[in-house]
Amino acid sequence: MRKEKSERTREEEEEKTETETTDIYDDKHLEEMLENDEITEAEYSFMQGREKN
Repeated sequence: MRKEKSERTREEEEEKTETETTDIYDDKHLEEMLENDEITEAEYSFMQGREKN
């Protein structure tokens, strides 16, 4: 029983960690990277979609 509780707690902690993300680039920085050919249109779109989820 004790083992089940610790496994459940560990799984809950892993789920919490996976859902907590921080925005690395703001819109202005992403646009500058796109304009300077540091990222492609596809990468820009992907990063925009990732930030909103």
